Amino acid sequence: LINSYYLIATFYFKKENYKQSKEHLKKGINICKNNKIEDVSLFYLVNLLNVIEVESEILPTNETIINLNLQLALSEKIFKKNSYEYFIAIGKIASYYMKIEDIKNAEEYILKTLDIAESLYGKTNDNYIIAINNVVRFYINYNNLINADFYNEIGLKIVLEKYGNRHKEYLNFLSDKATIKINLGKYKEAAKIYDECIGLAKDLYGRNSEFYGTMISNSVEPYLKLGGSFENAEKLFLIDLEITKKHYGLKHPKTAMCYTRLGNTNSSMKKDEIAIEYFLKAKQIFNDLKLENLEYANLLSFLGTEYLLIEKHEEAEKYYQESYLIKSERLKKNDLTKLIILNNLFL
Repeated sequence: LINSYYLIATFYFKKENYKQSKEHLKKGINICKNNKIEDVSLFYLVNLLNVIEVESEILPTNETIINLNLQLALSEKIFKKNSYEYFIAIGKIASYYMKIEDIKNAEEYILKTLDIAESLYGKTNDNYIIAINNVVRFYINYNNLINADFYNEIGLKIVLEKYGNRHKEYLNFLSDKATIKINLGKYKEAAKIYDECIGLAKDLYGRNSEFYGTMISNSVEPYLKLGGSFENAEKLFLIDLEITKKHYGLKHPKTAMCYTRLGNTNSSMKKDEIAIEYFLKAKQIFNDLKLENLEYANLLSFLGTEYLLIEKHEEAEKYYQESYLIKSERLKKNDLTKLIILNNLFL
């Protein structure tokens, strides 16, 4: 019966029906708890439940950290600390703390994953390389550029020694290096690195690959900072849009992000009506997917600004209000983006 619940939950998980998946997982977990079963069956039920809670758009609850700690305890009891399962459990707790914006605890746990990966596999194993890349991106996301650069250089050195400079892992670290340079305001260095990334992505994956489109899109910021035209930037974003649609279809968050970038580019060119068209295309995707995350809230804020610029104040207020409500649920009370939206509401 427990295995049946797990199989049904996995079926719904693959269909991205997370609500149904969670219901069946919880039924299986309750059977285990009621019968005092603490074995591999319970571990995998809790593991999948935590994947849904931490990695999907579902907001964590008080129950989430309880289940995460249960997975950690089970992984230690069944597989021991020096195990892949324990490594995964620690990583999920790090993801949870990142999701709720608890940076101090997130940093503690993500660094633990690096220590565990080193003890399990050594510094040249792919799992260690993935772990150090996650650390780099954590520090980039929270603008700790000194630590991001420190760990990225370590990762680059390991990858170069293991694979050389024509490998996907080298491309990952090289792209992160460009991002660090952008955040440091070193746009010439970033542009040069992205030229290498674009060439490498083309050689490794081809011009129609997701990686090629991503590198093209990422190269736009330093290009613009160095005096490039928004017209050419739009052409680059359109290339990324076509590639993204081929890989993910018309109804995917990544496709929505492409439309959002095109909207912002046209906004910068003072083409407000065209910007609104792109933003509304992105909004439709979010609505069809029933996603109300921070990316969606930002999109609504962009729409509010565009309508304000063309003096359609009722529409502007509506979108600012919607954006503020979503951000109120997900961000801290003193978050700057919320204050900006509040200010716009009173314009």
